[in-house]
Amino acid sequence: MLRQYMMLVLAVLTASALTCHAQSNGVPLNILGRVLYLRNGDTTGTGTGFLIDYKDKEYLLTARHVVAGLALHNPNLQFYRSADWREISGDIIFPANKNVDIAVIDLHQRASLETSPELTSESPTIGGQVYFIGFPYGLHTLYSNGEYLPLVKAGVFSGLDDSDPVEIIYYVDGFNNPGFSGGPMVYIDNKTHTWRIVGVVQGYRAENVKTKVKGKDIDTGLLVNSGILIAYPVDYALKAIDGMIAK
Repeated sequence: MLRQYMMLVLAVLTASALTCHAQSNGVPLNILGRVLYLRNGDTTGTGTGFLIDYKDKEYLLTARHVVAGLALHNPNLQFYRSADWREISGDIIFPANKNVDIAVIDLHQRASLETSPELTSESPTIGGQVYFIGFPYGLHTLYSNGEYLPLVKAGVFSGLDDSDPVEIIYYVDGFNNPGFSGGPMVYIDNKTHTWRIVGVVQGYRAENVKTKVKGKDIDTGLLVNSGILIAYPVDYALKAIDGMIAK
C-alpha cells in the first residue's frame, strides 16, 4: 500500500511543470518523492524517513530516536499524505551499535519500479556541498493539487570521525532544525553527475550558552544549535539489512 501510494504521488508530481523545473535544476524527484513525514504514534513526536530499494526489496530508513518506544513488529508509526496520517506496517531493525542513530523498517515488499536513488558508502569530499532533506516543524512545499514535497537545505561537508569503525560520524556545516531527524543527506558526484544518498540525519550538536557576569563566563544552562549537523553513514542501515537477511 505504501509503495503504491508513493508511486502515485511521484506520478502526480512529475506531471507538474514546477516539479519538472526543480528536477532539472536541483535534487531529483526520485529522491524527494521518497522522503516521508513521520509520526511516532506512541509519543506524537515527528521526524523524517525515506524509502530505499536494496537487494530487490523496499525499506524505510529513519533515525533510531524517531521510533523510540515502538514495538519492533508493526510499530505504531504513521506517514502523512493528502492531509491524513496513514499506518506503516513492517518490522524494525537496528544497526549493531546502539549509538548509531539509524532505524530500518522492513516493509516486506518488493522494490519499486521507478528509478531508485544510488546509495553509497563513500563519504563526500571534505569541503564539498551536501544537502539534507526533511520536514522541519512539519513544513513542506505545497502544490495546488494538494501534494507536497519536503524542504531541502544545504551545507558543507566539514569532516568526519572514523576513529571507531563501528560508529563513524559525519559533520556538516549546516543549520539543522527539529524535524529533519531521520532524513537523507545527499550530494552529487561531480565525476559521474550522479546524485547519491550518503547518510541519515541525526540532529545537531548543541552548544551551551554562556553569559558574562562581572567579567566571568557563566553557564546559562541553555542549549542552542551550534550550526553543526550530525549524520551517520547510510552504510550502517545496509549492513543491518544484510545481517537480517543472513539469519
